[in-house]
Amino acid sequence: MLQALVMEDLEPSMVFLQSFLEVVLPCLVQSDKVHEQTRILGAISRILRFICNFPELAHTAEFSMTGKLMGTLGLLCMSPNLEVGMAASEALHYLFKVLALQRSVKQKTENILKELQKHFRGEWLASIQDLTMFFRKYLTPEERADVMLVSLEALTKPSRHDARAASRVLRTILKSSVPDIGKVPEIIKHVYHHMPSATDATAQETIRKVLHVLAQTYTDEVVLTLFEMDEQSQRGARKPWEILASFPKGYEVIMEHLLQRLTPQQRSRPQEPGCRAQISPLIATRALHELLLEPSRRMEVQAFFPHLFLALLFRISSLLGVGAAQPPVSQGMDPVSCSVEALKTLMRSAGYSDHVSYIQKLQGWELLTSLERHHEGVALLGR
Repeated sequence: MLQALVMEDLEPSMVFLQSFLEVVLPCLVQSDKVHEQTRILGAISRILRFICNFPELAHTAEFSMTGKLMGTLGLLCMSPNLEVGMAASEALHYLFKVLALQRSVKQKTENILKELQKHFRGEWLASIQDLTMFFRKYLTPEERADVMLVSLEALTKPSRHDARAASRVLRTILKSSVPDIGKVPEIIKHVYHHMPSATDATAQETIRKVLHVLAQTYTDEVVLTLFEMDEQSQRGARKPWEILASFPKGYEVIMEHLLQRLTPQQRSRPQEPGCRAQISPLIATRALHELLLEPSRRMEVQAFFPHLFLALLFRISSLLGVGAAQPPVSQGMDPVSCSVEALKTLMRSAGYSDHVSYIQKLQGWELLTSLERHHEGVALLGR
């Protein structure tokens, strides 16, 4: 009956499959009854196996469940119940087969299908290896994001097994170089809101890994989203910034990126249509300030100190030279005072707290922000 329903003229309709999955996937995830899960998985498997018989599919552009389906089936492959795990592995096999038939280069399709057949109804590890390959090669950026969001959702479930399974999936797909991933702000918002719910130590470490990897690759989007969430929550959560500062190599990559965003050349370069969001020098300054507040990275801060010091000082001079260069991002946050605070924090983080106090005693910070006496403040800093 499902096979008859999925057909439209002479081709399977992906619109029907979309509607079907929108109904059954939530039931599959929420159910804790083996017979319900295996029945749903069997139905999904039969539809996908049927679709594999057709070289052309109708309405493929309207089908948006690939990532969610792959993520859900991948997690269920590791179910402690053998029957559920095998049923999920079979359904995942046919999903891979559909993707190989529809998206792979025709000359390679036959070899891909042969390799998939070797793993049919095999151990969960083989399914996760195949999932990683298809995640990297045959999913769109948005579909990859959906796989990650499904796994992140499972990380915060009460079941330790669910959290461990999700950790395995996320660590495996992010193990090597990161492919293009969409919906980065949505992923960061999910992490921000659900981080306190992850009680399992493995889950907490995986969340740290996800945030760290995305911040290195998509620094601008991560920074913008974190500030957006901070302002909406009105509680100034420090945890995400602490995580970003906790990986030495990642910290260096992020700091280097923010330093580049402070330069005027970055502002003058036009942004092409469809490009990812870019942070302004003001947002870069605020992000530097947040990261510099973390005390654990003094060695890295000292390495960046000369470049950051000059960049921030030049920015203050430039802002005073052109007047009100940028509107405040939030109430009470103007570009000049933000830059001065970042400069103070930089000096403290590098071990120069006494200098900050000495300059304060001589009213040097006030001089630095004075349009008429700015040069005196710069001279005082240079002593």
